Amino acid sequence: MTKEEFLYIAKDFTKIADPSLILILTVNGRPVGFSIALPDLNVAFKQMNGRMLPLGIFKFFYYKRKIKRLRIPAMGIIKEYRGLGLDSLLYLETALKAMENGYNSGEFSWVLETNTKMNISSERMGAKRYKTYRFYEREI
Repeated sequence: MTKEEFLYIAKDFTKIADPSLILILTVNGRPVGFSIALPDLNVAFKQMNGRMLPLGIFKFFYYKRKIKRLRIPAMGIIKEYRGLGLDSLLYLETALKAMENGYNSGEFSWVLETNTKMNISSERMGAKRYKTYRFYEREI
């Protein structure tokens, strides 16, 4: 991911994110990793029953305040710093910040089943796979 792509995506996350749950890992002042944890807005969307109006929007804002689950859509460490345990620091700090803010569970979303390092790390932390996302490709 390029710096420009990261900044473009990050701009959208700022609308729903808690800044204390967006972490940048630095080594000697150089950014080498990051973690983004967001409230699981699906909890609020579910209460709307697919209807924005007339009351859906009010339900969304009401239930948004009650969200206790996080989604972690993006986490990464640059290649030269992988395998040093820095991912564990990101996991730990994310968990501590989440608990400070009243969250009690989380989901590692968008982790490909072929990403064995991330899957092994999350399993070692006690995470359980309950859903599998797959990408299929076909030329048209």
